[in-house]
Amino acid sequence: MVPRTSKSSKIACAAVLRSHQRSTLSAARRILHKTSSRRRLRRPLGIRNATNGARLEQPPAPALLQLPRTLAKPEVGEVDRQPIESAYPELAHVPTEYIRKGLMVTGTDMLAAVANVQARPPASTLPRELEIVVNETVAAHCPTHMLAIYSNSTAEQKRKVTLFPTHHLVLAAYCNNLTALSPSSPDATNPTVQLPVVPLCLPSPETFSILQSYLYTKRIDVLLAALLPAPPSSLSDTSIPLPDMLKHLINHLAATGNVPALARYAMIINGVWRNACALGVYDDKLWGAVAVAWEAVVGAMDMGKKP
Repeated sequence: MVPRTSKSSKIACAAVLRSHQRSTLSAARRILHKTSSRRRLRRPLGIRNATNGARLEQPPAPALLQLPRTLAKPEVGEVDRQPIESAYPELAHVPTEYIRKGLMVTGTDMLAAVANVQARPPASTLPRELEIVVNETVAAHCPTHMLAIYSNSTAEQKRKVTLFPTHHLVLAAYCNNLTALSPSSPDATNPTVQLPVVPLCLPSPETFSILQSYLYTKRIDVLLAALLPAPPSSLSDTSIPLPDMLKHLINHLAATGNVPALARYAMIINGVWRNACALGVYDDKLWGAVAVAWEAVVGAMDMGKKP
């Protein structure tokens, strides 16, 4: 059975949409002055349900860190069209960039559907399918698959698996290294639907929600808000060149003297970067935002270590 998109998603993806994505530079400036904000796996234990509002668990900060000054951007090319055309034949003649622009229109609502998914996780083993409840929000943009994400660390004998509802089209539009997903076309008119479960090994399961949210919304400012501590309100002058703004931010963060807290932010940034590398994400602005956040946090940590 060939998956089908919702009517609104088809229209949005097929239409030539006006590009409204701001550059990473300007987005970075905005956030710098804001003040808040397939291999099958069948024996995982300790399954944790991330479909019902689970919060991001921040990794502990190591006592000593030797961090590189930069995080290298991998060479990532345009995504393969075959997974998109196979699963969504109606998009066969729509350029990939237009598909992405269409997803930007519906992305926020699609992410809301993901966030509203209610599912009962299995007690010990992963099933091939998982039943979810379909409410009004979910029905509008019903997810197509359930990712069962686990770490590639060999340290744990019992793997913890986190469940993430997702839409195949979003992943296919941005991720080069994701194994082709099984066909899925859930009927959202039913009170419940069965989603195929896709085991997925990633370096940092605990930071996947940050990356997934960005792929849905393409909000660089929200991404940076998750990667950076709140900067001082004095950094509100967007006419200041980015290098100078970064210098001010580094000084501000270093002045707090809280190197362990900064180290935790560094681990979050590094986790998002490793997941993006593993998935082969094709999005220059993502890589730019990660680079900005890393430079700010590592720079502040270096200053904080000086006597």
